Amino acid sequence: MNRKIPLLITADSVCDLPEELIAQYNIVIQPYFVRTKEGRFVDGTEVVLDDLFIYMEQAENYAKSEPPEVEEYEVFFEKQLTVAEQILHITMAKNASDGYDHAVKAAEKCGNVTVFDSGQLSSGMGLFVIKAAQMAQEGATPAQILPALAVSKYLSSTSFVVRDTDFLHRSGRLSKGVKKLCDRMLLHPVLIMKHDSIVADQILVGQWTDVICRYIKYTLRRTWTIDKETLFITHANLDEETLELIRNEVEKRCHFKNIYFQQASSAISCNCGKGAFGLLFLRKEKREKRPVECEENGQIRKWKSILGWFMSTILNEDYSIQQRMMNLILSAAFVGGFAAMAVTSVMGAYASAVAIAVILLVVCAALYLSVRKNKMRMAGLLICLGANLVVFPMMFFTSGGIYSGMPIWFVLGLLFTWLILDGWTCLLLFLMGFATMAGCILIAENNPGLLTQMPEGYMVSDVIQTIFIVSCIFGAILKYQTYIYEKQRKLLMEHQEELIAANHAKSTFLANMSHEIRTPINGIIGMDTMLLRECEDNEILKEYGRNIQSASQSLLSIVNDILDISKIESGKLEIIPVEYNLFSVMNDCYNMTASRAAEKGLEFSIYINPAIPCGLYGDEVRVRQIINNLLSNAVKYTNEGSVELHVDYEGKRDASMLLLITVKDTGIGIRKEDIGRLFENFTRVDEKKNRNIEGTGLGLNLTKNLVEMMGGEISVSSVYGQGSTFHARIQQQIRNHEPIGDFNKRYREQIESENTDTELVYAPDARVLVVDDVPMNLLVAKGLLKYTGVVVDTAESGMEALDRIEKDKYDLIFMDHLMPNMDGVECFHRMQEKGNHPNITTPVVILTANAILGAREDYMQAGFTDYLSKPIQEKELNSILLKYLPQEKLALRQLEEQTEEAPKQGFEGIAGLDLSIGLNYCMNDMDFYREMIAEYLKNDKRTAMEEYFTQEDWENYRIIVHALKSTSLTIGAADLSEQAKKLEMAAKSGDVDYIRAHHGAMLEEYTILYNKLAIQNLS
Repeated sequence: MNRKIPLLITADSVCDLPEELIAQYNIVIQPYFVRTKEGRFVDGTEVVLDDLFIYMEQAENYAKSEPPEVEEYEVFFEKQLTVAEQILHITMAKNASDGYDHAVKAAEKCGNVTVFDSGQLSSGMGLFVIKAAQMAQEGATPAQILPALAVSKYLSSTSFVVRDTDFLHRSGRLSKGVKKLCDRMLLHPVLIMKHDSIVADQILVGQWTDVICRYIKYTLRRTWTIDKETLFITHANLDEETLELIRNEVEKRCHFKNIYFQQASSAISCNCGKGAFGLLFLRKEKREKRPVECEENGQIRKWKSILGWFMSTILNEDYSIQQRMMNLILSAAFVGGFAAMAVTSVMGAYASAVAIAVILLVVCAALYLSVRKNKMRMAGLLICLGANLVVFPMMFFTSGGIYSGMPIWFVLGLLFTWLILDGWTCLLLFLMGFATMAGCILIAENNPGLLTQMPEGYMVSDVIQTIFIVSCIFGAILKYQTYIYEKQRKLLMEHQEELIAANHAKSTFLANMSHEIRTPINGIIGMDTMLLRECEDNEILKEYGRNIQSASQSLLSIVNDILDISKIESGKLEIIPVEYNLFSVMNDCYNMTASRAAEKGLEFSIYINPAIPCGLYGDEVRVRQIINNLLSNAVKYTNEGSVELHVDYEGKRDASMLLLITVKDTGIGIRKEDIGRLFENFTRVDEKKNRNIEGTGLGLNLTKNLVEMMGGEISVSSVYGQGSTFHARIQQQIRNHEPIGDFNKRYREQIESENTDTELVYAPDARVLVVDDVPMNLLVAKGLLKYTGVVVDTAESGMEALDRIEKDKYDLIFMDHLMPNMDGVECFHRMQEKGNHPNITTPVVILTANAILGAREDYMQAGFTDYLSKPIQEKELNSILLKYLPQEKLALRQLEEQTEEAPKQGFEGIAGLDLSIGLNYCMNDMDFYREMIAEYLKNDKRTAMEEYFTQEDWENYRIIVHALKSTSLTIGAADLSEQAKKLEMAAKSGDVDYIRAHHGAMLEEYTILYNKLAIQNLS
């Protein structure tokens, strides 16, 4: 019969140990399980990591780890006891799983089985398994192994950084809102084991490769404390390139003797998800190594342990710095006072020794209140009152008065008051303590008989010992303060890179937001403009169109406010002064507000001092924005009554004056306590009452910033429930001293003289080129130019545009920026470099949704003739045409009525195509929809997409799937659009694994839809 093994080490499969180590140390593994909607599967055999991730990427699917049941542990232990006399089984943290409890119950039934809770996860638990196996091979028993593991338990470092928070959300560790925030802002949580539980240690911000480097730097920052024997790097499906990056970064920081890369088990990966990885290692023991034969070794360790416990108790990191400072001072005072009491007793000054004993009792009571009861304020009051007002005066008269060390102790007490108390309490007790000290000195000076006669030589020794003790106390205070400040400085330095990355992520988010939001607004406003033109005979459709126009303009205003705030915060927003006509500005402001006020039944009045100069020099755009924001706010929060705009001036000189703007309303008013928060970002006061009023809380903050940037000031006065009045004062230069006159009279005259018929530029002999890679944007541009009579050519790429400009002469070129292969800026520069073509002098206007920081200035500096931002405004487009088309080709014409409606017929029955969605994007116009389908088929992206995928050109791949996303949704292919969107996001975040896994399926669906559309389009 074969002899049994004395001790067998077993562990759960979640220990994530490499196979070579399991074989080397004869470790036996008990598998965990993975629970899904389809059932329960054995970790590592019935479910592997690749399959798990594919399953989890499907909507509504979930997976969670599950330990063996008690009966399964029993079967496992009984089987192993046939080959081993004893078993030591190591489990993951019992707070993270029921595995420990199940194993303990099974062990009680089987006998000869010891279960150890590692308090760790994954290879952190594996560190203990290896250590136990090493000791078992050396002949150690469970009784000898367990204490060693218990020590290592508190020296382990286990942490993971998470790439995709989707798995954390599905496991219930993150809410849906937090997950969305993490995805949008590129936030990556770092999870650690603390008190046997998984907690978030910090959040890293930025691109994944940058996060990897910062995580490693942070985890391995204290290399002198690390046991460099073994490092486990446990990961979930990281590619070889990323693993090599991790190895290089680790070796820059710390040279481990053994580094093991281990793919995480499926059961562990249920929580952290694809791409997550962790560093798991042990730290050095902090105690000094001494010879075992040293008889005092045990006593030294005992006293060091007691001292360490005492220091960690009084300087607990959970306390505030002020509380820790007080505990340190009290502890130092206790030690110093005890020494002083001993010396005083030896010198024969027993009365003084008794007084010192009393103060030591007060110190002990104060320490108890602070440390045990966490009542810092009470402890501070006790020590200040007891020492400065009672015990120190008693010690003063029993220790020889001014001819002793007591004046120094008084100084310590007074300084202690400043260090631990705040506000009026500190000042009052300081004055009381100072008065007590002064009173003691004066009384002793006038009545020397009240002083206790001290032994010979006492004064000198008392002064020396007092100076020594008090110096030590202050030295300890200053040293600890220096330690705290240095620690804070290091933390700030460590997080500086993260703050920079967070700021970069914010800028990236704003840039993406500008493109993602403004581009669809362009389509909405542009097509709605055409809808209003062509549906003049249908009042219902015109009303719908006006509502769409109003909502779109409101959304655009919010986006612009956010972008302006970001410019101000980054210091990129500039005040650009120009000469302007004040009447024109006031006229625009009146027109924008009058209709909104009328809709709410409000009386809107404007009062302008007739003597105010009409020609000013300043930032016309920002002045108009300030007035409009104040008026919009007044109308929004006024339900009945009136809104008034008053414009006046003061301090007029030959060249400048103060422009005074006052907006008064009879609205809901502002509480006195809320006025201080009125100009904060994203703040809406009295939110409960105003919950039905639209708004972001950005307008007033932006207005305040603009006023201050122009050297002015803004204020508000309000009576809650009765109304508010806003005052803005802005310095403006005077260019024309002619008075503005009666504004209301001039306004009426202008209205009467205006031609109410809409007029557009008409230039049938002009030729324009529009360059854009998105067909929908080309259709919008062509639609807006339709009634101008201009001949419109289009190009869907930079290369196509270059071919066209060499063949044909254009009067004006509109150039999109973001295009694959060659963007608009590069195309423009190539046009200039070519030189020998008919469009060398043709004006080129950049047409883009990029409205982020300094965009206009950047484009103009690049050489473009002008800048037209998306969404295109008809007025701005007309202005561009008037400004740059040849004068001899220009004319004006009125809009012609369009009464005919195209018949509706369709593309029903095509899988993956929702006709209602497509028609909705085309104003339910079937002819327009067919035109969009034709453009969609013409713009076949499959070849280019496959080429970029093969070449791993992920930037151009992102651009082309971005275009496919919007065009597919426009024709109603919502599922295909969603797939393209996910691939775009993956390309943007660098998730190459996701692209490789889903590119083929998306391309196949795209091909099937394309072929069906092509057949239907021909029929």
